[in-house]
Amino acid sequence: MIKGSSTDKVRFRNNMSSNEKKLNSLHTISSSATTLVLYTTDISSSILNSLRELNVDFDSIETDDFSTIDFSPYKRIIVAMDGGSPAEGSFAALSNAVSIGKVLMLFGGTEDVSFVNQVNDNLFNVNTNDYSWSTSTSPHIRVLNRNSFLTLNIPDSLDFTNSDATYYTLRLTDENAKIAANNGDLEPVLFSKVHGEGTIMCFTYSPYAPNWYKEI
Repeated sequence: MIKGSSTDKVRFRNNMSSNEKKLNSLHTISSSATTLVLYTTDISSSILNSLRELNVDFDSIETDDFSTIDFSPYKRIIVAMDGGSPAEGSFAALSNAVSIGKVLMLFGGTEDVSFVNQVNDNLFNVNTNDYSWSTSTSPHIRVLNRNSFLTLNIPDSLDFTNSDATYYTLRLTDENAKIAANNGDLEPVLFSKVHGEGTIMCFTYSPYAPNWYKEI
């Protein structure tokens, strides 16, 4: 089930090759999956590859409009973005789903004012004045909370082989979020937040697949 397109003001990820589209769409809507993946970019060798290695049954939809999706069959929702302009109500819909007990995992972002405003208004507070793409200085990951479940098996300090894997747009300002790791820019890159009856987890770096070939 494929719909929508992905655009970005600085970096463009909507021109996936036919092979990339095939890899990204190997999973469509089924009756048994409890994990839903929503994506705006090629994540074939990053997130989707990891889910397959973990033997996680999932459904996937290419879209930047989350406002009309039925989340009721799912326990976990993964949103993977590098580009796109989310439709109005997209993150309100995600917020409503998490508030009744779903788990949301947000990866990446987009240099789009609607995106940062919707995230800020519905999920967690971010800098709505600075949402331009940046890459991190060293270290790319610095663990701040060794007791967090998000930092399991992550070394205290880590640099990626490919610095393009550190592109990010979200800059957290939410005092209620639990920061597990930041980067060399001192920006939180891995954090979680309780939201109603559910949980939000965020990894701010882009999941764009070609950037992760050497990292996973």
